[in-house]
Amino acid sequence: MSKASRAFDALVQEFYEAWLRFHPARALRAGISGYEGRFPAVDDDDFGALCSLLESLIVGLEEIDFHRLDDDRQTDLQVLFGAAQAEHQCLLQRDWRHRDPGAFLPFETLRELLLYSQGDVTGALEPCLAAIPEFLRHARSQVWTVPELIPRFWVDAAIEEGRAGLGCLSALRERSVARRSARLSALLETAAEAVGAYIEALATDVAPIAQGVTATGQPLYEFLLRQRYFLTVDPQRLQALARRKVSELHEAVVALSCEVCGSERTEDWLCGIEAVGPGAQEEHARELCESVRRFVEERELAKLPVPSRLRVARAPAFISSAAPLPAYVAPLLGDPALIGAICLPAGDVSLAAQLGVFDACMALGWAGRHLQSVTAAASPSASTLVRRINPCSGFLGGWPLYAQGMLLENGFNGTPWARLAVLANRYRCALKAQLDAEIHVGGLAPESAVERLSSVPGTTPEAARAEVLGLTRGPGRAMATLAGWLLIESVRDLLRAQDPGHRPAAFHSQLLAQGPAALPLAIQGTFGQPTWDAALERLELL
Repeated sequence: MSKASRAFDALVQEFYEAWLRFHPARALRAGISGYEGRFPAVDDDDFGALCSLLESLIVGLEEIDFHRLDDDRQTDLQVLFGAAQAEHQCLLQRDWRHRDPGAFLPFETLRELLLYSQGDVTGALEPCLAAIPEFLRHARSQVWTVPELIPRFWVDAAIEEGRAGLGCLSALRERSVARRSARLSALLETAAEAVGAYIEALATDVAPIAQGVTATGQPLYEFLLRQRYFLTVDPQRLQALARRKVSELHEAVVALSCEVCGSERTEDWLCGIEAVGPGAQEEHARELCESVRRFVEERELAKLPVPSRLRVARAPAFISSAAPLPAYVAPLLGDPALIGAICLPAGDVSLAAQLGVFDACMALGWAGRHLQSVTAAASPSASTLVRRINPCSGFLGGWPLYAQGMLLENGFNGTPWARLAVLANRYRCALKAQLDAEIHVGGLAPESAVERLSSVPGTTPEAARAEVLGLTRGPGRAMATLAGWLLIESVRDLLRAQDPGHRPAAFHSQLLAQGPAALPLAIQGTFGQPTWDAALERLELL
């Protein structure tokens, strides 16, 4: 190992030992123990310490001899440098503590603890619940600083999420009572009272005067595209690409609807289909996931790691939230069985949910996120600390969209339902990318974005609001997801054209072995700069 490599490894370890104190939930997702149930440090001294930590990291990374690092460390250094630059700028320009009251709600911490903890869940849950009242009291000192700067859309979202979360706490309390845990039940009651008081104060004190904007503005938006997602192409070309895909996919959805029911109105088609009960929906999802697994193996589309398992289950009430589901839960780090799970929405048997089942099984299952997760778990390149903590939306979100198309192109389940699920998901993705730019650069009101996104087949107004909330909180993420999907397809098509004996499984294994790193770096490092440039040219991004 070179001196530069040792210096880089030491810098990474030292940085994350301090940084995770400010982002404990990220530790659990990355398989790092010791942060279960902790809330981030958020007072002004902590904020200053985090800014100083990021500045020191940036200087330290600049002093590393980049060319003496191996390929994996070079990628990690670029990912870490970009992530530090992006976070630093966001802290300086968009201090979330004074703008996003929903970020203080404890439900993400609780969900991460219940889903990803590898230790004593109850032992970590009790101190977590005990800390909620004080954390929310502390939140008020931040949120109430300049309430006029808070976007009303974010206040309303926080109130809505808080009320939904109270139901989760109630469900947890019912479980604790059933298990005769008096202390846990009392802690849950106290936590619920604190959350209730917090959202009531938001509704009475903050909501009437909140008038901030969700837009980042063009300079920061384009900076994040470059530093966080490594999309160094002309942003105007990216936006033009999103508009082209929205038009193309809308036309495809309309054409499919006309083919199936003779009407351009997709809702006419959906209204004619009978909803199924939750048991039948779960069984259908399991059968569909198993069909995908067999199809991938028979067509040799990918090498499936053995052993590996994929569960399909209804999300428990104490984990459900206002976030869109179905969702995927990746295998825990170090799990030899590599068990992942697709969680269907608790109690949701609507037609939109049925369409979501097709979407989930094709995008999240054995060809999509689960394949992505289990392949990365077997790859040393993908298991570095930097990549586990910094998954890139371009790869993480782009691959499932690519996987859906890969299945249909190779002849999997060509039923109208499956085709609609794929088209609707891709249409939603393209529209979100367009709205992403329109919100952050053009100043589009979030309420207008919700109305437009609700027009996508299978998207309820509630799901649209949750999606738009994600757009406002994560500038550039949706654009990176769209670009990721299309770039993977573009590289695949280039390799296929260059080599008549091209084997898709080899291409997929090479790419997925990089883990969810920044996709541009993964493509350039794996297939070379000329292939990357040609892929951009095919998409009119050069």
